Amino acid sequence: HGWLREDYERALSLLPELGEIIRTPFVLKVTLSALPELLDRRAEHSDLKITRHNLYKEYATQWSDREWDKAGRTREIMQKLEALGLDDENYRVYYLEASKLLAKEMLLENQNHLTCTGGNGVFGREPFSMRETSRFAE
Repeated sequence: HGWLREDYERALSLLPELGEIIRTPFVLKVTLSALPELLDRRAEHSDLKITRHNLYKEYATQWSDREWDKAGRTREIMQKLEALGLDDENYRVYYLEASKLLAKEMLLENQNHLTCTGGNGVFGREPFSMRETSRFAE
């Protein structure tokens, strides 16, 4: 977006509720990343609220878009994605569903971090192994 420091300061002064949301460095990063896009959308839809949920949702969207762009620069990964029928249109659905499944697995296993162990554990199972993802490629 090309925002300058002054743009962020102006936005933060106009949205005092952000002071209640921004409590950690990570939430500050999320806010700084997502705020320009949310304010652009709010200019078009005045009822859009700047909430923690909307900030995280926009940040996650930007993150998945960056991951898709990175995958597009890696031929081997792109070939796997194409073989699975994933493209610009359905990648975000796949990514969101895989993220939800990962969060559920972490909750069920009482894990707050992940260690990739060469195909064992959660990364050895669908959808993370990318072996069988037919339900996401529809």
